[in-house]
Amino acid sequence: MIDMIHAANPLVGNQIITSSMPLGVQSFLNGTLAVLILAVVAAGIGIGVRAILRGCNATFRTCLVIAAVAGVLAGHFGDEFGVGSIGAALAITAAIGAVCVFANNLEKQAEFRVAMAPELANYLLGRFNELAGGKDHIARTDLIVALSKGSFYHDDVILLSLALQDMHLIGHPIDASHVYAPAFTGGGGAVVVHYGISREDLISYEERIRAKFIEDFVKD
Repeated sequence: MIDMIHAANPLVGNQIITSSMPLGVQSFLNGTLAVLILAVVAAGIGIGVRAILRGCNATFRTCLVIAAVAGVLAGHFGDEFGVGSIGAALAITAAIGAVCVFANNLEKQAEFRVAMAPELANYLLGRFNELAGGKDHIARTDLIVALSKGSFYHDDVILLSLALQDMHLIGHPIDASHVYAPAFTGGGGAVVVHYGISREDLISYEERIRAKFIEDFVKD
């Protein structure tokens, strides 16, 4: 009788040995799919579609590849360490979101520099002799002294502070010094580059900072 049932329906009795997708492949697909979906959603919320397609595209693509690889590894080996594919995907997505938000903040700061460049350059050119004190460049200490006087208007303080913050972008190296580390930390040290701002730097600053923005955030 059993043989007759088998003959009538060959699927009956064979369910135990019916081939199914290996567990490793299932984990692989689950982990990778979860990472891809969550990464896209997080990036879309955190930095916007425009940033994905433009400014942060390289960062996003790099993080997405890393996340996909990590999701694959989590799918294959994660269960051995008690880490599921979905849990790994969530953790990786959070890291992607943090990186993309940081990159987006950098882009906004760069946009602010570009927008302020004409006003900042004109302001420093107009006060060049006063700030430089007879030198051919404005040094960091010149800006610090000017700010310490407290005799400037609010807008002046903003522009002087921005110039102090971005001296390495506005000006050029004028000197360098070696800072030595204490012996108990292993010795050694680092070279500190000192920057100055010349009239020529200010005349070309707007063009240079715009070119840097395009290079860092706009190019494919």
